[in-house]
Parts: sequence; C-alpha cells; structure tokens
Amino acid sequence: MSEPGNMANGAAGDVELARARLWLLLGLCLRAAPDAATLRLIAGLQGDPSPLGSTLGELAGLARSADPVLLAREHHDLFIGLARGELVPYASYYLTGFLHEKPL
Repeated sequence: MSEPGNMANGAAGDVELARARLWLLLGLCLRAAPDAATLRLIAGLQGDPSPLGSTLGELAGLARSADPVLLAREHHDLFIGLARGELVPYASYYLTGFLHEKPL
C-alpha cells in the first residue's frame, strides 16, 4: 500500500519529475547565460500539441540557432548591467521600489 503523499510511481510521479526538471532548466538559465552544453540540452527538448509542449518545441528550435556569446551579453545586460541590469530579479524591488524592503 502506498502512502497518499508518495507520488514517486505512476503518472503523477512523471508529472512531478517533468515539473522539477523544467524548474531546474529555468533556474539554470536565470543563474547564468546558457552555455553550449545547456543550449544542446534545450535543443533536444521535444514538444507536443499542448500549449506548454508547443512552447518547449519553439524554445528548442531557437536554441538550435542561438549564439552563446550573444546570449551571454544579453543575460549580462538584463540581470547585471553596468550599475544594475534592466530587470531586478527581486520581488521586493517591485513591491516597494527598494531592494529587500518589506512591503507594508
């Protein structure tokens, strides 16, 4: 008899594993610009007819033609920049206008 919280087996476990792998991929791409190995991994993704699947298929196609040097520059400009990037990856900045401030 399996425990209710244990979804390691079956379709639910497969969905959870796929979700975890997608979050891992997103984290890799946010942490640093995708290098050639990461781009090869992304290029190997298979899409399906679902909205998420078609998006992953499109992402795979874009990864096949992506230039790692240009991606590194874009990642730098977006998240790091000269004084700061175009995007501040902290929610507190958008809630209060200050980094690491607590919203009232």
